[in-house]
Amino acid sequence: MKTIKTLLSLVLGASAMMGCLNNTDNYQAGFPLLATKYTYRYANNTRDTLLIMSYGRWSLERTSSGGEWCVPAIMQGNANTDYRVCFNFSQNSTGYQRSASFQIKDVEHANDAYANFSITQLATRGDGSLGNAPLVKKIAGTDGSLIEISYDEVCRPLTFKLSKNNTILNNLVFGYDDTQDIMTVTINGGRQLKASYANDYQPIESLGDDGEKIAYREQDYFNLTHSHYAFNIEHRLGNGTYSGYSYLLESASQLLPDKLHNADSLRYTSGKDKEVTETLAMKPTYSQNDNRCQSVDVNQLLLGVERCNPYMLLSLFRAARNTSIFDVVKVTGKPDIRFTTTLNGDKSVSELTVAQDNESITYTFTY
Repeated sequence: MKTIKTLLSLVLGASAMMGCLNNTDNYQAGFPLLATKYTYRYANNTRDTLLIMSYGRWSLERTSSGGEWCVPAIMQGNANTDYRVCFNFSQNSTGYQRSASFQIKDVEHANDAYANFSITQLATRGDGSLGNAPLVKKIAGTDGSLIEISYDEVCRPLTFKLSKNNTILNNLVFGYDDTQDIMTVTINGGRQLKASYANDYQPIESLGDDGEKIAYREQDYFNLTHSHYAFNIEHRLGNGTYSGYSYLLESASQLLPDKLHNADSLRYTSGKDKEVTETLAMKPTYSQNDNRCQSVDVNQLLLGVERCNPYMLLSLFRAARNTSIFDVVKVTGKPDIRFTTTLNGDKSVSELTVAQDNESITYTFTY
């Protein structure tokens, strides 16, 4: 009987088979390393890397049709050699998760050592929008506000300009170093904020410098002592000024990519140093309209452009992007805020009216 050792270390759902043949030759067959670089591949990703080490010469083959969007750079390799095989793929504009299926096998012992695996690409981009969602180029408000946005070839924001009555409130230019995975944001042509990112192109925890920081913060004590999950998106300036949102959800698992999630409650807080100047406790109900059908998070227009965090509007902190567009947001001690949404044929937002008491603002979206 042949002695066969099949070892497998995977993060991509492959399976290995072992078998015995009726002679006395001894050999090793199997894959001590078979893993992808990334756990998730987002709709606007165009590559991943498969790490391979095999005891014998190996080959790859497709096991189903429909996965032609995913193309390995090589399909075979030698024994006892570490390989980093680039898988190139197109952006996923289907609006649905998709998979490409493969089998890797030991060429000399194909019946004894092989593994089936799939490369899966998510329905959503790194910012939480669907891969087929159109890119918002302009938002014009009846309050005199104007938001202008441009993007690169993988749907990441390049420029963001927010003005009101011809006065510029925010002017941001984004740069991406994909060799070092560093994002740079230049503010008003001067100061720069930086962040590391993974393949979702989102800041890892925070974006900032010594004078300004936008950060994702878990509410650690609350999460340890309650069954729900809470976090903050905080924007702090070097002069002590701060603003931020707190989100309460059923569980952290709702924030996994492609999962549907809507916060149970929200809190907006602003102030300076230890002084709180404004706190709004809010309880939203949600419409049937999908907030993933355009590139920006339209819920961030809830409190008007003056209190709109541009990084959250661009959904650079995906966890804060509720899946559904608000319907009515009840505000403790204040009148309700009501959303009225008109959609385009592709379900993206055409017009959004945000009304509180007798005041309303209508935002018109251009793609």
